Amino acid sequence: MSSIGMIKQTAGAGAARAVARRRARQVGQGSGGAGANRRPRWVTYSILTFVLLLSAYPLYYSFLLGSSDAQTIAQNPVPSLVPAKHFFDNVQRVLTSDIQFWKALTNSVIVASVTAISVVAFSTLAGFSFAKLRFRGRRGLLVFVIATMAVPTQLGIVPLFIVMAQLGWTGKLVAVIVPGMVTAFGVFWMTQYLEEALPYELIEAARVDGCSFIRTFWHVAMPAARRDARPVHLRRIVDQLLLAVHRARLEQPDAAGRGPAAAGVLLQGLLAHPGRCHPLDDPPDHRVRRRGEAASLRNHAGSGQRMTNHSATNPNNVNDIGTNDTGTNDTGTNHLAGKIEAVPGGHSKGPLAFPPGFLWGAATAAYQVEGAAHEDGRRDSIWDAFAKVPGAVLDGHDGEVACDQYHRYPADVALMADLHVASYRFSTSWARVRPDGGAVNPAGLDYYSRLVDELLGHGIKPWLTLYHWDLPQALEDKGGWTNRDTAYLFAEYAVTMHEVLGDRVDVWTTLNEPWCSAFLGYTGGVHAPGRQSPADGLAAAHHLMLGHGLAVQALRSRAPEADLGITLNMDLPDPLDPNEPGDVDAARRIDGQFNRIFLDPILRGSYPEDVLADVAPFGLLDHVKDGDLAIISSKIDTLGVNYYHGQAVSSRPAPAPIDGEAPVARPTSSPFPAADGVFSHPRGLPVTGMGWEVQPEGLTRVLVRLHEEYTGRAGVALYVTENGAAYDDIPDADGFVADDERRDFLDLHLRAVHDAIARGADIRGYFAWSLLDNFEWAWGYHQRFGIVRVDYDTQVRTPKASALWYAKVAENNTVPARD
Repeated sequence: MSSIGMIKQTAGAGAARAVARRRARQVGQGSGGAGANRRPRWVTYSILTFVLLLSAYPLYYSFLLGSSDAQTIAQNPVPSLVPAKHFFDNVQRVLTSDIQFWKALTNSVIVASVTAISVVAFSTLAGFSFAKLRFRGRRGLLVFVIATMAVPTQLGIVPLFIVMAQLGWTGKLVAVIVPGMVTAFGVFWMTQYLEEALPYELIEAARVDGCSFIRTFWHVAMPAARRDARPVHLRRIVDQLLLAVHRARLEQPDAAGRGPAAAGVLLQGLLAHPGRCHPLDDPPDHRVRRRGEAASLRNHAGSGQRMTNHSATNPNNVNDIGTNDTGTNDTGTNHLAGKIEAVPGGHSKGPLAFPPGFLWGAATAAYQVEGAAHEDGRRDSIWDAFAKVPGAVLDGHDGEVACDQYHRYPADVALMADLHVASYRFSTSWARVRPDGGAVNPAGLDYYSRLVDELLGHGIKPWLTLYHWDLPQALEDKGGWTNRDTAYLFAEYAVTMHEVLGDRVDVWTTLNEPWCSAFLGYTGGVHAPGRQSPADGLAAAHHLMLGHGLAVQALRSRAPEADLGITLNMDLPDPLDPNEPGDVDAARRIDGQFNRIFLDPILRGSYPEDVLADVAPFGLLDHVKDGDLAIISSKIDTLGVNYYHGQAVSSRPAPAPIDGEAPVARPTSSPFPAADGVFSHPRGLPVTGMGWEVQPEGLTRVLVRLHEEYTGRAGVALYVTENGAAYDDIPDADGFVADDERRDFLDLHLRAVHDAIARGADIRGYFAWSLLDNFEWAWGYHQRFGIVRVDYDTQVRTPKASALWYAKVAENNTVPARD
């Protein structure tokens, strides 16, 4: 037989078998099978109608989440099918509220819908298997459906199939569609099954993230202003899901004695507040707090991140602050004791427009905000170890959780975009990327890669700082920054970061405030690692600068076009009496051991002669090798300036010394190697919650001095990379903080920056410290610098009045007028 004949014969046999099967099915239906000839009873229709009605419940629940007040939902998490009075009351809010309501409603529906998709996918396959396939010879499908049945929401498929069989729907397309529709009801019960964690955590991220949350699941065209945005990294979705099903919420550091917040409490900060209106640019209606009032309002007085003040009872202890260039500037007499009103950054009270392209940003540091201190391969840094030392950090707080930005970065980045932050200055954790200073940790690198992608996806410029005080403890065990090898390992770490992020990050800062790392950490014992040795502090200072120079050279060789720099904290100590030689010399010493000990090697290639003479007994030159200063003075493009306050210094003890140190139990020392007999005097200026004097005109003088004496001639641009204040923030019932003092502080200092620009200083940007309330070093969680409040119990972020004001400044590139 020909091949064609064989094919025809086979086809004929197949057709005959098909006819036989059809006839068999017809006989079965005619003999009373579960077919259309059987008239279903009214009970069957009733059950089906009831189940279909229930499937609409998640839509009502989602709308309730988006529109109801938090207290109502907390008290009645399973509301009745009939909307209560409060539900209708929200109609007025819907009509009169701002876009925040619509963001909340949109995201609630998105979250519910995405959850529904996953549930419907499983249940539809289960319904299809029951109704259409009957599992004949398909063990894989049987196992799959049994597995999905383990989820309680899928149990409804069984009675539904029975009803559909009675109606004769088992062989039709409706057998696939109806189960999928009905199990949308499982969305609500799925949330109960997951202990209410799934929607609440995702809704929290969605609400903070705004409508950009949609981009997690679908590509949405970016606005024209953000055409350079990159696609969202797939890992972001995984992060959100991990956040949703994470272990029971850990108790936050300042929640001693209280258990984790209940879901109802958590919702308090998640829902939008329709009808809420906060003034953005109205001048603060308050008087600035006088120094004498501070003690009655704050529960601690002391230093934190940037300074250490010591009592006059110990003549060896002085403030960790700096001075102007010579200590003989006559302007030092402008702000002496007895002056009580705040000094503005200039005389203008009108609106001030900044130069086109001026960069507006906000800053944080890895250990202060990331949390996840022992996740994904991260190991102890010196701050993890220091926080365990009894009495080193107030109330034993640590950065184990902090602001949990490691898990919540997508929402934080979206919040920055909402606040018109154009650049985010963050630090990478050496202890996360190269945990022991050696082998690279891929998980740590991946986190920062995702963070950078997220920033670029929102049109925000990444401003990366390689070192913000979190040296791996394993390196400290080998000598830390007193060991010269640490400088070379730092350069290797810098190269590691650039290999991964160099294609997306343009600005690279080597060190943040090496003065704090060296002298608060190795001489004063105030910061990690907690040593108290003038010689160790000087050795650390030199090796930190050597590490900076080596990193600059390594990065420059890889990316000649990159913007490279360092961030230094500057201060302005004036002689209490410029006609008193002892006071003038006190100002010179502090200026030398705070400002010029770093400025001169980096920008002039040499140590100041007077500083070398002051610290000669402690062996600084023993660590300076041939070629070191040439490396340290490698060309940089940017100098970051961190400024918080100035001071008046004297050789005479102060009658009422400034107390700005965290009241920790562990003894500390003066951070200055050679400033015995130098004392800081209060001047009657307003003070912050930490007791730091508010002196905005000092910022003008610092910036002008830097430009005229250091950066201008070197072609180095200036950026104010930290400026802010801690105050006694008191949230209202909704978590909002009307921080008029902080807003006034920012206003005055921005005017001071504008004055410096008017005097010729090349200043190109400003970063508010800090984006978030965070771990404030020796102060733990007792001081808040953030323009965004963080509830450490729930991790809910709430922009303060200062954030709303700063957002308008950044959006308009203009500081509004003051009354």
